Amino acid sequence: RQDETLPPESEQPEKIVVLSSCGTTITPSTLNPTLVPEFTPENFWEQDVTCELLNEDGSISGCAIVNNNYMLSPIFDGEAYAQMVTKDGFRSEKTKLTISGYGPRSFTFGASATSSDFFDGYDVRCLPQKALSGIKDRFAGWSSAKKCSVDEPISLIVTLNEPTKLNNIKLYLTDQNFTLRGFDVVLVCDGEEKTVASVRQNRQTKLSFDFEAYTASVIRVDCFEGDGEGYARVDQIDAFLKEE
Repeated sequence: RQDETLPPESEQPEKIVVLSSCGTTITPSTLNPTLVPEFTPENFWEQDVTCELLNEDGSISGCAIVNNNYMLSPIFDGEAYAQMVTKDGFRSEKTKLTISGYGPRSFTFGASATSSDFFDGYDVRCLPQKALSGIKDRFAGWSSAKKCSVDEPISLIVTLNEPTKLNNIKLYLTDQNFTLRGFDVVLVCDGEEKTVASVRQNRQTKLSFDFEAYTASVIRVDCFEGDGEGYARVDQIDAFLKEE
């Protein structure tokens, strides 16, 4: 392009191909899976495209998230079709991806989250809904703005899309001095509450709670003792019905 003074005559590329840095099968051992658009002609002027991850029927897939750099963050097992789209709507051919080894889809996927308190002082990274994003990285989820205590607990409240039978909940917490130390996990249905986990002096960052199957419409994490600074943090919460 340095040697060209004018843009190409074509307003659209002749073709865009989606290339995968790791092949079309993505597993937890894959390092930073990335998708890259390849243009024909190579010197096509406008190469600012959006990468979409779709189901076979064309709806948006949720088994992975694609960021602005086309890097994939897989969430659960499934098949998806990657497609590049230009600003004026030209679409590449779809590339089929198989995502495996990440486990089944969580019931919290597509649910809504609220909290009695959250930190939104500088961006949206700490909002309650971030704890349902499927991303389990440290500092990827909800954080309170106030310090929690037994006298003034702070709750993360997840409302499922419909009353759902489940028997396992997984919590992913931030490590080092930022681990949530004291909390209850409570299921709610028709005004009735069932505490399925009560943890104090916690030092673990990945917790899995099995319990007798229960139909719930709300999952609530009541936080009584925060991290080393006193703040409540949940990077990700997942819920499943495991085979008994």
